[in-house]
Amino acid sequence: SILSAFIPSTQPSPNPSPSTNPSPTPSSAPITFSPEAARKGLADYLYQILDQKFQSDPEFAADYRDFKLDDLTENIASWADRTYEGHETSGRTQIRPKRAPFYSISELHMIYPIDDKLYELFAPALTVSPTPGLNVNQMKDTTLKAMIPQITKKEVDEFFKFRDSEEDDNQFKSGDDFFKYLQENISNFKSHPDDFKKFKDDLAGRSIRIITDETNFRIVVQAQVNQAAKILEALVTLGELKPKEENSASSPNSPSPAASPTPDGTKPDPGLKITYMRIL
Repeated sequence: SILSAFIPSTQPSPNPSPSTNPSPTPSSAPITFSPEAARKGLADYLYQILDQKFQSDPEFAADYRDFKLDDLTENIASWADRTYEGHETSGRTQIRPKRAPFYSISELHMIYPIDDKLYELFAPALTVSPTPGLNVNQMKDTTLKAMIPQITKKEVDEFFKFRDSEEDDNQFKSGDDFFKYLQENISNFKSHPDDFKKFKDDLAGRSIRIITDETNFRIVVQAQVNQAAKILEALVTLGELKPKEENSASSPNSPSPAASPTPDGTKPDPGLKITYMRIL
């Protein structure tokens, strides 16, 4: 979220409501990126996670009362963004900033002032892979509370009880469904409409999109022969498969359309894009 190259290039407009004379699908709107807003958004997000921990664990709060979140966000930006002109804060580490995007969340261990306890706190709430947005059908309570600091514990419990109901399909079908739920069930948003508008504007300003279907996956394959083992790890993005064209001249012995080249000699798009792969 702090690197412009990894945010979606456009923000899809809402789909038009069904009608007898549907209008053309609205075109996508461009997303503007502000590095300062992105870094502030990351700092606010980490602060909410830290504050939740402080409130629930007095011993942790006492141990980390002098922790400076600004040092961490400065060093994260210096590590990942070669264009960042901020200052790297001094500390126990002698590791020079990478000045390139994260490839593994484990790199947090090399950034001052992260230690094992802070890593265990922050790592589960972060990802280093590009994503199309925040999947509200998959997010955990830590993320929800970090998004909406005003939310109460009872409202958090009710949110997940509703979303994960075993009796009804309450999975959100669109971002609008998610926002409608918040507006109708979060007391602060019901009594302060301006806060709800600010919340939505803040997400848009930080280029955080709300999604309801997952298109990015991490695939891990392990092969082992006797004592030798290899692991293949890949991050993939699902695309939209185009419908196959019917061919009246095809026969049972003809090659399948997926294997046949297109008229220009290229292979058809399989609908899967590998964004990162490594063999260990």
